[in-house]
Amino acid sequence: MQHISYTDFKENMDTYMDQIAEGDMVTVRREDNANVVLLPETKYDALMEIVEDVLLLSKAERRKNSGTTDFSDFVREQRYSMDEIEKLTESVEIE
Repeated sequence: MQHISYTDFKENMDTYMDQIAEGDMVTVRREDNANVVLLPETKYDALMEIVEDVLLLSKAERRKNSGTTDFSDFVREQRYSMDEIEKLTESVEIE
């Protein structure tokens, strides 16, 4: 990852944008220490996917011991079969 000044970025924006589009990441240093990281959209998307996975895993772990019931257990407790549930879902239309 390159670390460049804001002035350098402004003066050479096209060059840096091309490098970023090719996969590089750039940190633009600002005088107020509010630095900015620029990265390709594909890397951003991958990073956000990881963040979402971690959040969902964390949520699942919290719920793991919260007394919730597994869906298939719930279906059995209600005296339905999974085949009956699947047939019911086929008749449902969502608009």
